[in-house]
Amino acid sequence: EYMGDFLIIMEPTLQLLNNTLVRDKALKVVQYGSKSIALLSENKETKANYSSLAKTISSSRRFVKFLRWINYFKDYFDLSKEKNPYLKKVMTVEVILNFLVDIFTDIITLEKINLLPKGLVPAKLARLTDELDLILSLFSMFIAYIQYKRTEFKLQSQAKNTTDGNSEQKTLQTNIKMQKITILKCFSDFLQLSFDTNKPFVTEKGALFFGILSGLLSLVKYGGKAFT
Repeated sequence: EYMGDFLIIMEPTLQLLNNTLVRDKALKVVQYGSKSIALLSENKETKANYSSLAKTISSSRRFVKFLRWINYFKDYFDLSKEKNPYLKKVMTVEVILNFLVDIFTDIITLEKINLLPKGLVPAKLARLTDELDLILSLFSMFIAYIQYKRTEFKLQSQAKNTTDGNSEQKTLQTNIKMQKITILKCFSDFLQLSFDTNKPFVTEKGALFFGILSGLLSLVKYGGKAFT
């Protein structure tokens, strides 16, 4: 009996550990946590150690995310399922932005590890990538909000037609929770990236907080998918 319970828990746990997105977000939490310690600490040695750790993890995340843009081909082909022509256009722009951000990030990574000659990649490409990522966070937040409202409307319609809760209603309730988490995660990404792109309304401490929050919300989201 205990072995059966153990296997039930281990299967989704292994799925999580094998997910590159989960590993990336876990590293993001550690990276921004290290940055926060370096920023807040008054000890020079502690500052230096945690700053170095944050930079190392940042480089590691680049390799974890390398070639991630290949996954967006599936998202592109899934666009045909969307019936609303206006939302479909918004989702198409989101997929294109995802492609561009990840491809540009890979190009920058190749230069950093000397697989591309120094100076070949324009110096402004990193800034352009951050700006596109900022815009992407807004598109993702808008799409997540529309999906949330759709699910909410569907749940309300079902509630009117039945007095007893059923499995589909419970699934919809779970989806609503996950969609709310996604909206908050996208908003956190927006604020973090606002600091990265030198927007005046976010401080460094705020950006670090929202960076950690974004990573944690992503882990909750992926964990919720794996264990339901």
